[in-house]
Amino acid sequence: MKVNNENELGKALNDGENYIELDVDLGKKVIRLKGAGNGVWAGLLICVVAAIPLVISTVASAGTASLVTVPVLASVMAPSIAVLGIGATVSAACIAAGAVIAAGGSLAAGTAALKKMREYKVIEKDDKIILTKK
Repeated sequence: MKVNNENELGKALNDGENYIELDVDLGKKVIRLKGAGNGVWAGLLICVVAAIPLVISTVASAGTASLVTVPVLASVMAPSIAVLGIGATVSAACIAAGAVIAAGGSLAAGTAALKKMREYKVIEKDDKIILTKK
């Protein structure tokens, strides 16, 4: 399955797809996330759980809520941003939010998608990155 963004990736992970093709930009963020150590990973999950409602409300409001949510989101995600960088951290929050939306609002689906991502093997091929189940 080819995914074009973090939301689609979150859904594909929760659906248990065997083969997920990513573009290079998203793939590099996923590689960065997968390479995080256990301590960093635990901190990231805590930050993401706090951030999911903020991401969803920003998307649901077509961006109008961003004046309020972006500063709060930045402070909530600051520890992960400091370690993983803003691109990978925001991608993690968006992957989780996509999974939550696909699951009909279950916050547990967001962390489940990120945990499932760690179970995939990464294959770099030409101009794409592929996730396959181990």
